[in-house]
Amino acid sequence: MTKLEASITQLVNQAATGDLRATKVLMQMASRFPELVKDPESIKVTVEVADPQASPGANPIAEQS
Repeated sequence: MTKLEASITQLVNQAATGDLRATKVLMQMASRFPELVKDPESIKVTVEVADPQASPGANPIAEQS
């Protein structure tokens, strides 16, 4: 793995944790250098909305039974 690949992997991981700055940089890179995106059709984005009424630290997925 090259240093560039490691840097992009780290950026993707930061974006995946919700880091908005990393997401912005990643999206800018993807639009500026589309050849770096291997298969844009295979990219799937999943958004989960947290329940604002849930208590802090609760597992919202476990409570949906």
